[in-house]
Amino acid sequence: MKRAEQAGATKTPGAQAIPRKKERFCREYLVDYNATQAAMRAGYSAGTAGAAAARLLRQAEILERIHTLQAERLQSMAITQDYVVEQLVRLYQQCTRPESEEDTTFKYDSRGALRALELLGKCLGVFGERTPASAQAPAAEIGKLDGVLEALRGE
Repeated sequence: MKRAEQAGATKTPGAQAIPRKKERFCREYLVDYNATQAAMRAGYSAGTAGAAAARLLRQAEILERIHTLQAERLQSMAITQDYVVEQLVRLYQQCTRPESEEDTTFKYDSRGALRALELLGKCLGVFGERTPASAQAPAAEIGKLDGVLEALRGE
């Protein structure tokens, strides 16, 4: 009997089997993104949970499984990058709109507007210093950014 089978491994389509304890760690990690707490909830001892969590998060199979679970969660919630961008644009517009159609005074929420623009920029990768040097924006993404900028300008 293989070691993975002995440990009660789970197998995901297109992936290697990982032991149940590691699978549980991956799932628990997504609860609050606290690796030490996830390790304890997965069954690692409280005294060594921090070290175990750090070790687990350096393993490629664990990181791959966490990314797969995150993608499954997003897909099940029907949240896409386009949806997030649309909602951020809507939020920015709400933070900068007039109080009423007749009134020209604005109910300006500078914190909300700034945060929405910051998240938009991060989402679209417009901050060069935060984008890896190897990453190149595909033409489709540049087109999306142009559309967002036009929407923000009210064009």
